[in-house]
Amino acid sequence: MKKLFLILSFMGIILFSSLLFSQNTYVFDLTSNSYSSGTSFYVNDNASNDLDVSSVWTFEAWVYADSYTSGNYPCIMDRRTVFSMYLIPGATGGDYAIRFVARNSSDYIIASVRCDDSGDSPQVMYLDTWYHVAVSRDASGNTRMFINGNLADTSTDSDFNLTASSNAINIGARYWGGYERFLDGALDEVRVSNTTRYTAPFTITVHSHPFEDDSNTLLLFHFDDNNGDDKTPNNYAQNYTFSVYGHNCSYPENYAEWDALNDELPLPVVLSQFTAKYQSGTLSLYWTTQSENGNLGWNIYRGENETAFQNNQTIKINSNLIPGAGTTTETTNYSYTDYFPVVANTTYWYWIESLNSSGMTEIYGPISLSVPPEGSDPGFIPDNQNYFITNFPNPSSGNTDINFYFKEPGFAKLSVYNLKGQKVITLFDGFIEREKSYTVHWDGKDIDGNDVSVGVYLYKLTKGSQVFIKKMIVSR
Repeated sequence: MKKLFLILSFMGIILFSSLLFSQNTYVFDLTSNSYSSGTSFYVNDNASNDLDVSSVWTFEAWVYADSYTSGNYPCIMDRRTVFSMYLIPGATGGDYAIRFVARNSSDYIIASVRCDDSGDSPQVMYLDTWYHVAVSRDASGNTRMFINGNLADTSTDSDFNLTASSNAINIGARYWGGYERFLDGALDEVRVSNTTRYTAPFTITVHSHPFEDDSNTLLLFHFDDNNGDDKTPNNYAQNYTFSVYGHNCSYPENYAEWDALNDELPLPVVLSQFTAKYQSGTLSLYWTTQSENGNLGWNIYRGENETAFQNNQTIKINSNLIPGAGTTTETTNYSYTDYFPVVANTTYWYWIESLNSSGMTEIYGPISLSVPPEGSDPGFIPDNQNYFITNFPNPSSGNTDINFYFKEPGFAKLSVYNLKGQKVITLFDGFIEREKSYTVHWDGKDIDGNDVSVGVYLYKLTKGSQVFIKKMIVSR
């Protein structure tokens, strides 16, 4: 993945400035649903049992529940007469829990793992929070449920040797003569595998870091764009059809309805700047957040190439967690000095990691910084003019024009957010042409046509893996 960045030189200081953030902010948004009606989708196996698993398997997804009513059992995923993963009443102190069951040919439950008080190690789960849920069975017959990598329950029941079926896999609801048990919330990174992915507690980052397709992946949904590769592994794509309930969306010919169901949830941390500078042998990092939600603190990682983090080739340069601002809508500025040795004429890459109160982490970056040769003047490295984004007037009375340009064509999306990370309105969502400037007007109203309050707002432009966030002020 190629990153765009701007490098400036001022009075002997090299400054790297980036407004690039973590990828894959789209999710499958189910927030308008109710228990008896809503949106879901299903995947049909049109070939010879390519969706079947038996003795070893893993079902997993990122889950975000907006609401839960005791006595209802909203489904995350379900395959009639084979299995179900659904919400149940929570462990002590929690809002809800999750249960995974095997079913027989009459659709009765014959085996179960769960994370409520009946599980081996109950997990407290709250509404409006992302959780990674995984259930995995190994060749020895052990079926384990993990919540955010924590082992919640284990079963040795042989009935978890799942049977073959021609039934569809339903996501976000279940089908039993009609659609029901709709999930009120959102899903991301749904994956079905014919291998054991997890056998012991593990660490996993937030849903913005997608799973990778491999030979054991039977089904994988990133929900990030309308590209067919995003729905299923390429080697299985020709065997499946999928439909969004009520939208007649078939794979792989038509993705328009699918995109209409994607949306972005409030951002846990709105990061507006991440920079680095090198001066007189000292390397310092600076970053700014516009709002934070339950942020306990930060870690900083350094590597010597752009892929060092995902390849576990970084070092953590802070010995203790750098305290975060918790929950705030105020601007917070951070700085940290890298005291690890550096080598002249070498480029270093940096990532920052936020840790929130639920134990989840989010990675931002990378940014890069080149240490100049010994005794040399770093000079000026001009902007390559691959892009720009700005707005005028700023501050405004509620009417402003947002101008943007990209050298390369592609799909782009421009949205306005408040400082809580909640989306106010989407202003542009479409294809942009090569080397063409665009001007989009915002009249200071939200999606319902109401005037927004006076204050600071963020406008966010996304193009592929590139994400840019800037600040503007409404002062009527």
